Amino acid sequence: PHSLGGQDLADLLRSARVTHIVSAPTVLTTVDPTGLDDLDAVVVGGDVCTPDLVERFGAVSRFTNSYGPTETTIVVTAGSPLHSGDPITIGRPLDGVAAVVLDRRLRPVPVGFVGELYLGGPALARGYHSRPGQTADRFVANPFEPGGRLYRTGDDVRWTPDHELEFLGRSDFQVKIRGFRIELGEIDTALLEQPGVDYAASVVHDTGHSSVPISYV
Repeated sequence: PHSLGGQDLADLLRSARVTHIVSAPTVLTTVDPTGLDDLDAVVVGGDVCTPDLVERFGAVSRFTNSYGPTETTIVVTAGSPLHSGDPITIGRPLDGVAAVVLDRRLRPVPVGFVGELYLGGPALARGYHSRPGQTADRFVANPFEPGGRLYRTGDDVRWTPDHELEFLGRSDFQVKIRGFRIELGEIDTALLEQPGVDYAASVVHDTGHSSVPISYV
């Protein structure tokens, strides 16, 4: 198996006459939509959607931005089709999904105020295999439903006046690069275990072609 992107992916979409595609935004940024006449619907998720991507693909297809961590069995919010110049949000919760924006004391925040996104519903995972500490940290008791649970996403968001969710960034040190989660703290910990290393810090560096984690020791 191998990953496709750029001209290879564009050629495949064209030759197979693909009509619908779900992709990470970072993959589609490498694709020129010119000539993809059969492409009717594009859904992106797993990373931040950029205005440039909306401008290019929104002109040739129904372009939708979605959101959903693996812990919620993937997509839990989606918006209306986007066009160039539209505000980019992650949309509204899908049917059956509980989405609440809470402060540090697990109290709902008003529309327009920043809080952390918590998610619930029947598709919520039970936890992390053989990681009780991490499970307890991320899967918390639902303060609005006795016996229920919510997943603490670590994502800072706010409700818009149209009741859509606007993604603003992370509340911790987790980053996403090309759709993959990277815990910068885990890199630091591994470095600190090496002889002679007293201090380590990892940051994301944009090389102009892609983003990569850079560590300083």
